[in-house]
Amino acid sequence: MTLHKSKGLEYDFVFHLDLYEWIFPSKELTRPNDFNSVKFSNWTQDLNLHYVGITRARKGCCLVSSTKRTNSDGVIKNGKDSEFLWKDKIDELRYKKNE
Repeated sequence: MTLHKSKGLEYDFVFHLDLYEWIFPSKELTRPNDFNSVKFSNWTQDLNLHYVGITRARKGCCLVSSTKRTNSDGVIKNGKDSEFLWKDKIDELRYKKNE
């Protein structure tokens, strides 16, 4: 199910996938091949959509990212965490395994 279709519904557990930089929230280059010159395509809309996704969970929410990802051309790339994985001290809410 997409995040758009989940609005108004609730589930015990939610798995929020593809939380990669450039993917969610989406970014684009403002100048060709200049990765220091980027802008968010629609930060507010993506943030609202992320909020909808994580608030569908009653018991738990798993935010999923990885060190590798596949781009739209099927090429495996290095994956970097989405900005949403670190926004507003969300890391303080993460489950911490007792060591």
